[in-house]
Amino acid sequence: MSQEKGADWIGTFDVGVTYKVRPNIQLDAGVNIGLTDAADDLNPFIGLTVRY
Repeated sequence: MSQEKGADWIGTFDVGVTYKVRPNIQLDAGVNIGLTDAADDLNPFIGLTVRY
């Protein structure tokens, strides 16, 4: 979020899923979809979390 005066508002719709592979390993993925002209049109992401 920009604090700059006059900056355009960035609106997105964000969805994602998580999948527990093992008790200490989790995969996640999702997408952020831009709703305003100032937002990126599509921003997919993936991730891996390991607890130790």
